Amino acid sequence: MEEIKAAKQRLKFYRDQLELDYQLEIRALEEAESRVLKRIESFDAKKKETADANGRSDATKDELLEINAGGNIIFARRSVLTQIEGSRLGAIFSGRWDNRLQRDNKGRIFLDVNATCFQAIVDYLNDRNISPPDHPPDPPSVDVENEEILARLLEIFGIHDIIMESQSKVTIDRNDWMVIRNWLKQEKSNGIMKLVYSSTLNGCSLATFQEKCRSIGPNIIIAKDAEGNIFGGYTSCSWWQTHADKAFLFALRGNYVVSPLKFDLKAGRQSHINTSSGPSFGSTGQYVNTDLRFNLNNSTFLFCIGANYEVPLMTNPFFTNGTYRNYSQLEVYEVLPSRGRADEKLFVFPQTALKITKFTPPINEAIQSRWQAMYNVDASQSNLEISFANEEEMIASFAAGENKDTVLLSLSGTDIAVKRSTLQFCEESTLARQFDDKIWKNQTGGKHTPIFKWTAKEVISWIDRNDDIDDEVVQRFRENVLKGAELLALGKEGLADLGIKRKGTIYLIINEIKKLEAKHESPVTFIEHSPYCFGKIVDYLRLKSAFCNGLISVDPPRPTVRQSEKQRFRRIVDYYFPGDSSKFIFG
Repeated sequence: MEEIKAAKQRLKFYRDQLELDYQLEIRALEEAESRVLKRIESFDAKKKETADANGRSDATKDELLEINAGGNIIFARRSVLTQIEGSRLGAIFSGRWDNRLQRDNKGRIFLDVNATCFQAIVDYLNDRNISPPDHPPDPPSVDVENEEILARLLEIFGIHDIIMESQSKVTIDRNDWMVIRNWLKQEKSNGIMKLVYSSTLNGCSLATFQEKCRSIGPNIIIAKDAEGNIFGGYTSCSWWQTHADKAFLFALRGNYVVSPLKFDLKAGRQSHINTSSGPSFGSTGQYVNTDLRFNLNNSTFLFCIGANYEVPLMTNPFFTNGTYRNYSQLEVYEVLPSRGRADEKLFVFPQTALKITKFTPPINEAIQSRWQAMYNVDASQSNLEISFANEEEMIASFAAGENKDTVLLSLSGTDIAVKRSTLQFCEESTLARQFDDKIWKNQTGGKHTPIFKWTAKEVISWIDRNDDIDDEVVQRFRENVLKGAELLALGKEGLADLGIKRKGTIYLIINEIKKLEAKHESPVTFIEHSPYCFGKIVDYLRLKSAFCNGLISVDPPRPTVRQSEKQRFRRIVDYYFPGDSSKFIFG
């Protein structure tokens, strides 16, 4: 009996210990989840506080927004424009900054952007909004001449990386991209990543690789093998050079990769070489000195780290066995040089949950899954907080402004809209002086408050001055406390809802509102030059302004002009940028 009693006590001890371990594990998990929840609640409170001070905390996702994009009027739902969480585009249209956003004379949100490129982005977002996550739409596209403008605009809006992710056929997720971004930032090599070669899209061919990659500088290769391992390498110079200042190899995930690994170049070693079969990370094309080598003639690779790159702490046959294996996909991204970005902080990516082994396998898996979910939410929240910290600076430098500084231009009959500060960006130019306060009469003439900003008192004052409108109608307006934006929105049904029943009076008021709008219509500055050529100048000024404000990482290239327009473009530039100031455009 003593033996049975001892066995029972021993069983009870281990059962109680197991129960205690479980309670402690769950308590630690719940405390961690509670801390994340409090951060989220605090963050939501900050966003509401910002909205109350600068915009609208009651903005709805279904609201249809009217946007003046460089002179083109575009309608889009707020939910479509804000679907990419943490992006600058989402911040602009979140509602938090509505009272700070620049408007045109009709109260529409004004963006100083290339209208064609912005329309392409909205079209993409509309498609993305109805596409399943595993079948994203094709990236936004424009004609070749506007591709550079579109790429920079995507960066301004903070959605370039999201679209780049949808292009990748290696199927890495956003956390992987954030890891790569962090590594590049650590190497001071952060910039726009541009897909230049894909074995899936361009075919697995050494000749195609050389054609696509011959002229690129810093670049990163990402590959995937048949077992799902994702790996590659970075070099800070062309494949037709052999000594990069900075280079590293990496493995993101797969059967042999528990967490992302980065292998740095050893001091004084040669980083890479372009061999007769494809790119090779190492000092020569010889087997013994190659750390990672790709053979594009037969879609194979070998890993044998140690000659030129630091060996990982743990011995892993995937990185050291030196035998050729097949890769299924390979992509090369050019990393355009950066002078620094407004969002220079490192991304936060989720830590990996520790393996739980104390309990039964199903319980271990469930607890570990819950820890990982918490880490994922925590990292996502951290990245949202990083983005939010930069919002006000971005709004001030790109989207804020006075409606009187929205300039309407008629380019020989083609209308565009642009910020006056954009036209004045090159201070020594004739163009800048044309729009200086001393010469250019701004669009409001300094006399009128825009109708959409009228108070209810100003609306009553206007309608009361109209002798053809009787006192009963004026009283209806006074009772309903209509403001300027509401006045502009009135139609036949709206006037009837106010209690105005006589059709003659309704049509009279509508006509008076139209006359009022015409009187307050912003004057148009006529530009007697080619819309194509002058538009190229405006687009270049927009990008230069964005670069100087830290919204894009790469100084924009000179305008691309088709051959038939080059002489005309030169004459127009010389007219608006005489003498040495033309170097601003031509270099």
